[in-house]
Amino acid sequence: MRERTSNGYININTNAGLSDHLRAITDAGLDLMRVSTISAIDEHYNAYYKPRGYTLANVEKTMKYAESQGVYTSINYLIFPGVTDREEEIEAMIEFARRTKLKLIQMRNLNIDPDAYLNLIPKAKGEIYGMKTLLEIFREELPDVVIGSYTHLPPSRKNRAIARV
Repeated sequence: MRERTSNGYININTNAGLSDHLRAITDAGLDLMRVSTISAIDEHYNAYYKPRGYTLANVEKTMKYAESQGVYTSINYLIFPGVTDREEEIEAMIEFARRTKLKLIQMRNLNIDPDAYLNLIPKAKGEIYGMKTLLEIFREELPDVVIGSYTHLPPSRKNRAIARV
């Protein structure tokens, strides 16, 4: 597509697990990548997604590569009060966002039977702060990351041009 036009944005919504395949897509001219995730903690991620053939480390590798190529990276963060707002989850997501240089966190309600989900996910290890406090912490700790509920367009394409040089 990029060979035919420079108009518009090329976006992918993905779990980002197959790093080599997504590297090829990124190199072909990808502009935006939104990665669905429920957690930045292996144990929580694996309990929900039950990934086959990839790990959360692959997801991180994919996002780092895409960002290094100027792709506007975001996560579709599936949130659930009492889990997402746990101390250990907040800390893990902040570090994940920093390591991947994430640009946007799209907060999305996880629509699931609460009892079924809480039976899947390990019990809380730290304090549960509440969703309002989670947002305040994210805004303070990740000032360059947009927190929202919809896709934001990248500020400009010049970052991508610089990254590819």
